[in-house]
Amino acid sequence: MDALTRGSYVPLLDDEKMSTDSIETGTQNITEIPKRYLWINQFFFLVITICTLVDVALIGSIAWRNAQQGDTKISSIDNLKIGNPYINLEALYREANISVPRYDPVINVGQGLVQVSLTDPHKVIPEYTETGNLSIGHIARFRRHLIATPTISTVAQFRIMDFGMESCSLVITVPDEITTRDTIVGPTGKSVVVHIHQIEVQNRLNLRKLSRSLLPPTRKHIASMVISYGKTAESGVFPYIMGFEDWESGKYFCFQNLNSLFYFEYDDVLETSEHQTRVQPPDTTSSSNKDTSEKLLEAIRDKRPAVDF
Repeated sequence: MDALTRGSYVPLLDDEKMSTDSIETGTQNITEIPKRYLWINQFFFLVITICTLVDVALIGSIAWRNAQQGDTKISSIDNLKIGNPYINLEALYREANISVPRYDPVINVGQGLVQVSLTDPHKVIPEYTETGNLSIGHIARFRRHLIATPTISTVAQFRIMDFGMESCSLVITVPDEITTRDTIVGPTGKSVVVHIHQIEVQNRLNLRKLSRSLLPPTRKHIASMVISYGKTAESGVFPYIMGFEDWESGKYFCFQNLNSLFYFEYDDVLETSEHQTRVQPPDTTSSSNKDTSEKLLEAIRDKRPAVDF
C-alpha cells in the first residue's frame, strides 16, 4: 500500500516557480501588443496635440482681436466712408429719359447749429439751450441759433431730403426788431454781413465735440449775405449734380449727400454799389469793432442770439 502510494505520487509544482512563469508569460504578451500598435497610438497622440495647439492659437487670436477692436469700436464709426443711398438712380433717370417734375422750393431746416471759437481753436462751446418753467420742473427748449461775431462762428448741418435736389440756396429770415429777441449790431446800423462757406469733409463730424481745429481746411465760398431786421436774405443758387465718383470722395454737397455743412463767418464792413457788393475783412483792432463785439457778446450772455432762424 505504501509502495503503491509512493509510486503513483506526482510532486506538485512549486508555487513560487509557477507564479514566476505566469508573470513572465503575461509580461511577454503585454509587451507584444504595444509593439504591434505603437505607431497607431503615436499617430493619434500627435493629431490630438496638433488640434489642441490650433484651438489655443485660434482662441488667443480671437481674444487679441476683440481687445484691439474694443478700444476703437466707437471711434471707427467716424472713419467709415460715406455711403450712397441712391445707387444707380442717376443712371436710371438718364437712360429712361424721365421728365423731372417741378415743385415749389422745399424748406429744409438746419438740424444742427454749433458755435466754434475763432480766438481759441481747441475750445468746445456747449450747445446753446434755454429752459422753461413747468409745473413738474424745468425743461429744455430746442432752438437753433445762428451766432456770428468777430470771435464766434457757426457751423450749420443740413440733412439729406431726397434724390434730385441739385438746386440749393440758403435763406435766413429775421423778424422785426419789435417782435423778436434777436440781436443784430453792426457799424453801419442794424445790419451785418455774414460770409457762408461750404465745408468739404471726408468723415462724420461730432457736433457735440466740435472745435475750430477739427474743421477741415478745405472750404468753398458760397455767398456773403446781408442780415437785417424784418428781412429775408437768400443766397444765390449753387447747383451741383453728384455722380458716383463724388460719393467715393466723401464730399458733402447740398441736399444730395448725407449732410451739408456750412460755415457762417461774421463781417462788419460792407461797401455797396449799384452793380456789386464788396465785402472786406473786419478790423478787430478798431474801437468800434470792439464795442460791437462787446455788445454781441453781452447779448449772448443774456441768452439772445445774434440771428435765429
